[in-house]
Amino acid sequence: MNNKIKYLASAMMVAAFGATFTACDDWTEPESIDINQGSVDKAENYPAYLESIRKYRESDHKQVYAWVNLNENGPIGQSERLTALPDSIDVIVLSTPTKIHPTVLADMNTVREQKGMKVIYQIDFDALKAKYTTLCENVAKERSDLELEYAALINAAETEEEKAALAEELDSKLEDIVAPVIEDFILANLTESLSYAKDNNLDGAMFAFDGKASNHLTEKELAEYKAQQLVFLGAARDWHKRNPELAYDFLGIPQNVSDKELLNEFGMLFIRQGLSATNVNLYTYYLTLAQTEGVPVERLGMMTTYTSNDPDDTATGMFSDGTLALDNFAKWLQSHDVACVGIQNVQNDYFNPQNPFSHVRAVIQAANPNIK
Repeated sequence: MNNKIKYLASAMMVAAFGATFTACDDWTEPESIDINQGSVDKAENYPAYLESIRKYRESDHKQVYAWVNLNENGPIGQSERLTALPDSIDVIVLSTPTKIHPTVLADMNTVREQKGMKVIYQIDFDALKAKYTTLCENVAKERSDLELEYAALINAAETEEEKAALAEELDSKLEDIVAPVIEDFILANLTESLSYAKDNNLDGAMFAFDGKASNHLTEKELAEYKAQQLVFLGAARDWHKRNPELAYDFLGIPQNVSDKELLNEFGMLFIRQGLSATNVNLYTYYLTLAQTEGVPVERLGMMTTYTSNDPDDTATGMFSDGTLALDNFAKWLQSHDVACVGIQNVQNDYFNPQNPFSHVRAVIQAANPNIK
């Protein structure tokens, strides 16, 4: 903790010298000062500031992860520039990493090399299952259409021999139109997704797995669930063993993982249920649920989110009383201990002319308060 205070104090002194070109009225921790006019990185004290940021990164503090959704065609404004994010964010999580624009790749290198941030990406089990469900629906439709086509042909055939030949031809074609076994599908898609890390020079991956409460599953359902869980989390664990230098974190509902040993090697374990909290007591409730036998509770983190940029989505990031989830989460952090915090939709908090990312910064400061 003393090291943390020392590094924060150093950053405060550096920032004080550069107060004339920053937008921070009350500098209490390392924050982004490169979101203004572009002259900051040329200031005389900027290298010292960056050094203090990198030292802060190595100090004892609660890790802050920021999820961002980026346009594959490139940033549409400063809100989508990784270099504009608050500097005291430790890890940036890309929600859609398949195509990373060159501008984003350049920003990744900047925040990593200059500020010591990490940039990882999310791989979601539920997204893979949804993709598989869509595939199965398409296969079923293709089979149905083919059967209807051949039913008409068979009905129009004049001889029994022609009918039999058409029926045999239909059976042959149907054999080629089948959905893969779900475990094979998950493994194939996961293998492709895992290649993105090195292809894009990313620092690691966030594996999202909500799973199921297994208490009421039938024996068959439980066996299927465990098989899918092992394929996804087992393959993730094998990838981690082959790439131990890369970050390896978990997002989901930890208590739903039936084989808790699959959780042991993860760095941080984020509780995804926090994203749907509609009052502050639910953060405590979800944290309590996750603190079960076998879950590494010392690495548990809570998720929250800023509002959506979809005008039709009025629920995301809002409590039932009409207040912002982020503001309530910041207050909750003052009296609850977690190893890390995760914030989704971070880029949407940029649009405050007086103080960009003001709500995100409040959460960061609540997680790592500066002792004055």
